[in-house]
Amino acid sequence: RIKTVLVALVISCVVIGIVSNRPFYHVLLSYGNLGQGAWYQRAKLIDTGIERIDEWWLAGYGGKDPGWGPATGMAFTDCNNEFLLKGVQYGMLGVIALAGTLVMAFRGLVRAFKETTDRELRSLYWAMGCALVGVVVMWQGVSYFGQSVALFHCLLGIVGSSLGLAKYAAAESRQVRTVGNGDLMSMYGQA
Repeated sequence: RIKTVLVALVISCVVIGIVSNRPFYHVLLSYGNLGQGAWYQRAKLIDTGIERIDEWWLAGYGGKDPGWGPATGMAFTDCNNEFLLKGVQYGMLGVIALAGTLVMAFRGLVRAFKETTDRELRSLYWAMGCALVGVVVMWQGVSYFGQSVALFHCLLGIVGSSLGLAKYAAAESRQVRTVGNGDLMSMYGQA
């Protein structure tokens, strides 16, 4: 079902571009603007990044202001798109590394989801996939800085470390010994 949804998403992006006579992300940003944010500034930032790709694709700008502010209607460049921020900082290799990390995380979640029949694990993998989708959608209007970077890497670490749970659950059932109140009291007395 996911492949069908992805194919439909790509086809709808092409149709949106043809019908509206503007890039699909302009339409998505304008209709997806739930708050009072400047969707046009975000769309123009993507346009400017694409137009000036020859300046930053190799090594980025090294953390310096790329000078895209006047094109977006601002005095400075507010790089509020995480993918463009990685491009500005590290070049195309930074964008590829970020996209590759996300692809590997989603691929692992899908594989683990298919391997297990345990309802709790399937729910866990689905929830982590939804969290990653939420992060990617949010990155279209904000870039991470400060504690958010650490939280994103924690989420990736949780995803990576939980992928082995499907194999563990698929193994033969193991005897689990529960500790009762009496056992706790005797352990407390011995300690």
